[in-house]
Amino acid sequence: GVGHDVPSALGDRALCRVCAGAIAFYPDSTKMTTAYGLELEWGGFRPGFHVIADFATGDNARLANRINLGRNTGNLRTSADTAIATFRGAHVVLSYRATTRGPETRLIQMVEPALRLDLTDPDTDFVNDVGLLLTPVLSLHFGATVLARIGLDWYRYKDAAGTASTAREFKVSWQANF
Repeated sequence: GVGHDVPSALGDRALCRVCAGAIAFYPDSTKMTTAYGLELEWGGFRPGFHVIADFATGDNARLANRINLGRNTGNLRTSADTAIATFRGAHVVLSYRATTRGPETRLIQMVEPALRLDLTDPDTDFVNDVGLLLTPVLSLHFGATVLARIGLDWYRYKDAAGTASTAREFKVSWQANF
């Protein structure tokens, strides 16, 4: 049944019966969401080419129609058909590890350039809301457990009003596993 704070046992969404003050929900299995994905991995790690890719699509509640409060995040304000949207996303990481030449005591053991591409459409009904993230990276392996990475995230997206924006972030990391 109906609970003050309890999501529906019939589906993964509940609808807001009273949306202010003492919020109350009722179950609605017609607003259940489903997603599907496909993953692929090819190649080895040392040395050589390596690809990791995935694709996902499915349904999700639009942010404007969600109750975003504590445990109720994801429950809906309305039963309208427009409360649920279809999303799609594709992600690919390509890398190539090359062993450097020289004595076993050389400083850099392997060099690994990589490229990540993330393409996400949070709502396929809207045009121009696709987000794109590109990340070129160079990893330097100083041994089996120590490496340094340098990369740049470049993100392009459009907001709800259709205004295009970009963001960039330069990243440097050092990893040592013991």
